[in-house]
Amino acid sequence: MTGVILTKLDGDARGGAALSIRHVTSVPIKFVGTGERPTEFEPFHPDRMVGRILGMGDLLGLIDKAEEAVDVAQAMELEKRLRKNQFTLQDFRDQIRTLQRWPALGVLGMLQE
Repeated sequence: MTGVILTKLDGDARGGAALSIRHVTSVPIKFVGTGERPTEFEPFHPDRMVGRILGMGDLLGLIDKAEEAVDVAQAMELEKRLRKNQFTLQDFRDQIRTLQRWPALGVLGMLQE
């Protein structure tokens, strides 16, 4: 055996299981499942798991998921509008709608843990 894949790693208790599995098997954890869909597998990062266990959240994981979900050109345009004090209520609405799509990415869980 060269590595372990943990499925449904979505809470602090699972982090303890990850530590135990690593200690007992002496092989690294390669991937973790963060949900129930096959697309919700990601590489395991031990430092990020420590942050989750300590209640500090997974900021790097959040950044990775945000980079996948955000249109860079649109974000740069929004930044220009903010700097020129041209941010409108419609811009705010668009941002809220964007955030409403993020729970499918597990973003709220990363912020709360």
